[in-house]
Amino acid sequence: MPTKIHPALIGFTALVFLFLVGPLVIVVGAALSDTTFLTFPPQGLSLRWFQNIFEIDAFRRTILTSLQVAVLSTFVALLIGIPASYAMSRYRIQLPGWLSTLFVLPVLVPELVLGFSLLKNLAFQFNAPIFLSLVIGHTILILPYVIRVISASLASFDFSIEEAAISLGSPPLKTFFTVLLPNVRSGVIAAFIPGLHHLDQ
Repeated sequence: MPTKIHPALIGFTALVFLFLVGPLVIVVGAALSDTTFLTFPPQGLSLRWFQNIFEIDAFRRTILTSLQVAVLSTFVALLIGIPASYAMSRYRIQLPGWLSTLFVLPVLVPELVLGFSLLKNLAFQFNAPIFLSLVIGHTILILPYVIRVISASLASFDFSIEEAAISLGSPPLKTFFTVLLPNVRSGVIAAFIPGLHHLDQ
């Protein structure tokens, strides 16, 4: 017999959904407006503001830089996060309390504060290139999500499969790429999402 959902719960869920999606609807609606000022609902429909993104050089360079930073920082975070998640899940490593806190610190600290700190220390104090500073900052922000998502995927993986492959003569490194990674592919793909999310930062 199907469980009956209380109408109040449905109403509350609808309000939360409206709260999350509403601003996006307003932004897209205002962007489609034919006027030269922000208005919602849109007065007329036009795509000229989207066309301007590709006509103005500053917008094109910003989009390209954002894409480069997002892809590169996500790739670096995966290079660090996958081995770290594997080691913690495979060998049941219990992290010290301070290190566990360090992993989630970028999630707890406001991104504006973290970005200002990195700008001050990397760009100004150590004279690091701005692009490199952006990649480091985004990698720090993404890494906790990557580790948690991949660790959750590895929690359901049967490591006896890996041991069986090694016992049959498969080198450990080859086993890692041909046996383990294909089984946690969905977790790796899900870990890539935070990098795309930070395109708007």
